[in-house]
Amino acid sequence: MKRVLIVDDDSDLLKLYKQAFLNASFLVDDVSTIPSAEKLIASKKYDLILLDLLFPSTDPLSTIRFIRNKNTLNSETPILVLTNLETGEKTKKALEYGANECLFKVTQTPGAITKTALRLIGNNHSYTNH
Repeated sequence: MKRVLIVDDDSDLLKLYKQAFLNASFLVDDVSTIPSAEKLIASKKYDLILLDLLFPSTDPLSTIRFIRNKNTLNSETPILVLTNLETGEKTKKALEYGANECLFKVTQTPGAITKTALRLIGNNHSYTNH
């Protein structure tokens, strides 16, 4: 069974994403803070990390760098970033730092996000620098 870590500070969206991944037969860990995410990333192997790009008082870009630059269990795990920023510097940096793909939250249903995740896991078993 595939394991996903979902990181989002919006509890309603977190529940929706979690249910969509459970419906797709994933094992799901979900957290609402970056420090909690980094603890799990350092201790468990994931097949995909779903990461919201906007957090109050914390920068998720540092988490992407943590995953890619440190010798973690997940240094090659696909990272799917969700954002409310359709374009912009933060989205570009997320891809530069090692996110595999960025999706615009407003245009993506939880089911569509799950399908993108399955494609990333199937087509990109490990991180490759962009």
